[in-house]
Amino acid sequence: MVVDTEMLKPWPDHDRLRFRCDPDRPAVDCPTPLGHHRWEFPILPGDDEAYLTTDEAVHQMVGRYGIGRDQIKILRATVYSHHVRFAARFRVGRVFLAGDAAHAMPPWIGQGMAAGVRDAANLCWKLESVLRGELPKSILDSYEAERKPHVKEVTRRAVFVGRLITERRLAVTRVRDCVMPVLNRIRPLSQWLQDSHWIPVAHYADGLQARPRTKASGRQIPQPRVTAPDGARLPLDDALGGRWLLLHARTTTPQPAWERLDVPSLTLTPAGSGPAQGTLVDSDGVLLRWLAEHRAATVVLRPDGYVYAAAPTGSALPPPPGGFAPAARKAPSTTP
Repeated sequence: MVVDTEMLKPWPDHDRLRFRCDPDRPAVDCPTPLGHHRWEFPILPGDDEAYLTTDEAVHQMVGRYGIGRDQIKILRATVYSHHVRFAARFRVGRVFLAGDAAHAMPPWIGQGMAAGVRDAANLCWKLESVLRGELPKSILDSYEAERKPHVKEVTRRAVFVGRLITERRLAVTRVRDCVMPVLNRIRPLSQWLQDSHWIPVAHYADGLQARPRTKASGRQIPQPRVTAPDGARLPLDDALGGRWLLLHARTTTPQPAWERLDVPSLTLTPAGSGPAQGTLVDSDGVLLRWLAEHRAATVVLRPDGYVYAAAPTGSALPPPPGGFAPAARKAPSTTP
């Protein structure tokens, strides 16, 4: 059951998200925008759904957390079911499925819409490339190959978190309630959990990437701020401009197979370097470290910021994908 309310009088920590792991009736206690607040409660065996959605029942349930009748205005109380489902195929001919049409996951880690946004980001640049004649239609098959494994892993973790929160067997909840506070006192682990690092980062093991694969292949490059040739400081994506691009670490290694196709190239220089034509200053010190960790001196970035190919210092990159004919694209402007 989902209960949406308007907050009339704030209560302590009203702006904090809580998962209330109460074996009698677990709950999600969630601040929402514009001074509203949401609670979610599971429907338990023997519950009368019609009664649970009444104002009387809602006030009883939220009253367990010290929320008085004068503190909220109930806007909506409704019952719905969530599912774990995946379409057998994300593409059939000219029809593509994305977001909730392709997959449904429970809401426990808040990744349903995020998964849909990732679908759209993956699919749209590929459709544009085909329509512009830059890539053959066959690359559209890489959409499902890349997105489906990742969304399945995200869903698996959402199911696990949901089971952890809604567990009602007393023996299991006692173990959970003893272990979790201890883990939360381990600061590095607590910080890691709070920063959502346990949500899997999209890493494509298959799809549109060169062979042989490298440690960097199929990974999205980080998004720090860089300094452009004109001295403007901006997010990396704004400097890359949503285009195919060669990115070099510190020094440029010639890549004739890519240069013949006029694929643009930029060289990363360390923080503190002066801006110069054809370079990006790694102002936050993130990119050069990331490339070193992934043993890459030169990478080919796709328009969505994922690594198509990578090579160590002084080595040639794998060739461009078959049928690749990049259209000329204007470099992004950093002028306001």
